[in-house]
Amino acid sequence: MKEQVTDISKYYKNMTEEMRLLRETVSQQYAEIVKLNRNINALNLQIRKKDTELKTYRERLAKYENPDKNSNNSSTP
Repeated sequence: MKEQVTDISKYYKNMTEEMRLLRETVSQQYAEIVKLNRNINALNLQIRKKDTELKTYRERLAKYENPDKNSNNSSTP
């Protein structure tokens, strides 16, 4: 009978240690996910800024590619 109690006690101790290790792993993974999400958000912000910048440049370029027709401008038919 005493042997069974010892086994249960060892089992309980091992399970407690395993749960502690799992909690530690989950905490580390959570911290990594938070860090990655911050990086993703920063990159998304950069992409939005670049998209806005690209739109501005395209609008400026369109003025040169499609100039208004003007009778004073002999190069435009």
